[in-house]
Amino acid sequence: MSFILKLISGSSRAIGLALTGATLLSLALYGLFVMHALRSVGEEANSVEEARSVELTRGAVGAAVRAVASVTLDNAQWDEAYTQTQRDLLDDAWIDQTWGIVSASGDNYDAVFLVDEQRRIVRGYVQGQRVSPSGSGTISLPPDWVSRELGATPPGGEVSGVVSLLGRPAVAAISLIHPVKREAAQVGRRRYLMFVRFLTPQLLRQYTDLFSLTNVRIATDSARSPSLPLKDIRRRTIGYVEWVARKPGAEAVSAAQPGITTGFIAMVVVSLGLLSGILIALRVVGEKHRRIQTLALTDTLSGLPNRAAFLQSLGSLLNTKAPVTVVMIDLDGFKEVNDTFGHDVGDQLIVAVSRILLSHCPSHSHLARLGGDEFAVALPIQGRALDVDACLNSVIATLKAPLVVNQHVVQVGASCGIAVSQPPHFSTAELMRRADVAMYAAKSAGKGQMVTYSVELDAERQVVATLTEEMRSGLINDEFEVFYQGIFNSRTQTYSGVEALLRWTRRPAGALSPSVFIPVAEQSGLIHELGLFVLRRAISDWVDYPDVYVSVNISPSQFSDFAFETNVLSILEQMDFPAERLELEVTEGYLIDRPERAKAAIETFQSAGVRMVLDDFGTGFTSIAYLQAYGFNKIKLDKSLIDDLVTSKKSAVLVQGVMFLANGLAMEITAEGVETEGQAKLLELAGCRLMQGYLYSKPAPAAEMKAQLSQTPSAAKTGTG
Repeated sequence: MSFILKLISGSSRAIGLALTGATLLSLALYGLFVMHALRSVGEEANSVEEARSVELTRGAVGAAVRAVASVTLDNAQWDEAYTQTQRDLLDDAWIDQTWGIVSASGDNYDAVFLVDEQRRIVRGYVQGQRVSPSGSGTISLPPDWVSRELGATPPGGEVSGVVSLLGRPAVAAISLIHPVKREAAQVGRRRYLMFVRFLTPQLLRQYTDLFSLTNVRIATDSARSPSLPLKDIRRRTIGYVEWVARKPGAEAVSAAQPGITTGFIAMVVVSLGLLSGILIALRVVGEKHRRIQTLALTDTLSGLPNRAAFLQSLGSLLNTKAPVTVVMIDLDGFKEVNDTFGHDVGDQLIVAVSRILLSHCPSHSHLARLGGDEFAVALPIQGRALDVDACLNSVIATLKAPLVVNQHVVQVGASCGIAVSQPPHFSTAELMRRADVAMYAAKSAGKGQMVTYSVELDAERQVVATLTEEMRSGLINDEFEVFYQGIFNSRTQTYSGVEALLRWTRRPAGALSPSVFIPVAEQSGLIHELGLFVLRRAISDWVDYPDVYVSVNISPSQFSDFAFETNVLSILEQMDFPAERLELEVTEGYLIDRPERAKAAIETFQSAGVRMVLDDFGTGFTSIAYLQAYGFNKIKLDKSLIDDLVTSKKSAVLVQGVMFLANGLAMEITAEGVETEGQAKLLELAGCRLMQGYLYSKPAPAAEMKAQLSQTPSAAKTGTG
């Protein structure tokens, strides 16, 4: 600066003034530029910090929800709680000491409610004070939340979220009270336990103080920024969490102002200092921005890229115009693992599967977890075509084997859908859709396999969607009918029972075979409604025939519903039909795939008196160990064994062996598909007395089948009349 002043003093006054003015103007512009740059950096830093604080607060609310959910599950899965709440006359002292008094401390919850099957409050406590049941005008639960979610809560599960109680935002969870052995609760009174904890600054501060969030408060109307809206089950805003976030950018600007002032005195020194400060600030902002980007594109459970990251990677690959293969991988049986062992085991299973996929996928592939139990892989086809089949076969084989997760042996599988983008190229959304269509085709084809997309799959999917809607309409419009085929007793020469067979006879477009619409019903979930329809109709048709038992086929999909046993036994009770007159037929496939679930359901039915039948015996891999473990009451010889009975000595020996095995295990045998007198005679000689087939009767409506009951034995045997 002094050198410049000397130059100015040695020149004309005008030049000096001009140089001085220019210098002052340059310094001023420099100062404005620096201030503007600092403000921009400060605003960006403040924005990043605010976004971080919103995510932390959202995580705090989520942690509060999980905490109350954990308390709810711990208390709901308790033998003594189940015993106490099953009583007709509740022990108020026990409930008060167990839950009521604890609510006064506010350590784990502020309110607790015991709710019955009609969604009414049986007992309730708010902060240690007992409240009157719902309907008395004192207090009521959020009706939409409870009504919508209560019925869907399975044993061992919970429904949780944010609710408004007494005009205050709160977190709550509700779960069915059940003993540790859940099957014991299937026929009892259903009562639910709900815990509530009010959202308070003190509660949230347990999580937010670690991250420098101050002045946290709960408000009904948001007046501050930042804030986080609290939304209930209907996505209605019931309140806000507000706080004062740090503003590191403003702090940085304030700290830099003395340096700016000094800069006008010693421009070089201060400029270097400011430049250093700007670089440091930009580096800090950049690091924070990169961390946020990484978190936004990473699945926190598995550590894999998430859906957003996968779509970005796939878009980049497609932009190269080179062929790309996309594989959608969905786990088979993941829901059963969650339902049986809990979500903690399910989460650890996801981590284990992620490691397996990483070890099997090529190094240049892009692997991601899309969400839930669904994964995706994008593989650029480099040079020669990549052997995708070999890679996926290895994955499927590995996942089909039992896995040890948290000291539990679990068994899942994987269904894979493949789509290839080759000229003409498709959009990212279309390629993902095609892989998804192929994956669902793999599941429909029996799971544990891979299917490559073809245009025929879209046509099949449309047919399935159309047929599903037709079945929904058919159930409403009474288009389905139940036919019956008699089960003939060769000793008494009468019909001992009937098998119920679903028929779609009144379909507007024409009758459709069960072999066509039953697989679609299983895929769409309508099998649950159809199965209960068959059961109700069969019981109604034969309730007045005490000497005839009714046999109903059960789809494996029905066993996957944990409410299945309760629904069946409830129908028997409502229609006053003895459980001993009902037989449920199940194929061996589900026993192998889900042994624990199948065994629990079979034991529940047998304890109620229902007879369990192993269907299609002789076509699979059922062993003596299976028959002993599940304790079936009866086995049903498959038609394939009967067809060659007269002409094949091998078939005759097999039938005799099965009869010997059944007698040793005290099990009855029904032979199905009996069509000739020769088959019937050989079966009688082998000791089989229960037979079913066209020799005796064809499937017919209830009225026709009932008419055959009164026929002579010879007429019944020939199916005439």
